[in-house]
Amino acid sequence: MNPWIVAAVGGVIGLAVSALYTYLFAPAPETTLDGRYQSRWDWALAEGEKAAAAREAELRAQFERAKLPPPKPATTESNTPESPAPPAQGTA
Repeated sequence: MNPWIVAAVGGVIGLAVSALYTYLFAPAPETTLDGRYQSRWDWALAEGEKAAAAREAELRAQFERAKLPPPKPATTESNTPESPAPPAQGTA
């Protein structure tokens, strides 16, 4: 292969990698460089941790509900064994 083509491809790949690195680790446009500085990468990690904690709480609640015994069926006076249900009326 032509060495100029290899150099051009390497340059393009290097440019793309450096642009990605700058985008991820540089401060966002509205960020001030004080004690609350946060890069896009830090922000993405913090949002991921929040989402993971919320999902974990949801799954734990679902697990606790699943561990409970099933509810007993509700009984009413009309379907207890002592008093039979009235015969069904319908057209035959």
